[in-house]
Amino acid sequence: MSQQQNPGAHRSAVRFLSTMMVLVGVALVIRALAGGGGILSTGVIIGVLFVAAGAGRIWLTYRGGHDDGA
Repeated sequence: MSQQQNPGAHRSAVRFLSTMMVLVGVALVIRALAGGGGILSTGVIIGVLFVAAGAGRIWLTYRGGHDDGA
């Protein structure tokens, strides 16, 4: 049995979870700034990293690369 029977479902799941990462990152940034944190506060830095990671994953799924399992 192959490890990935439905690559379309996998890609959709990756996009969904990546979108959630972006939203969590935005929420972290907003919460940190609303709570009086500065631009270099821990919440802002972690939030920006979440946004970058999620956006990067979304970009990679839309880039059209083929996963050959290697």
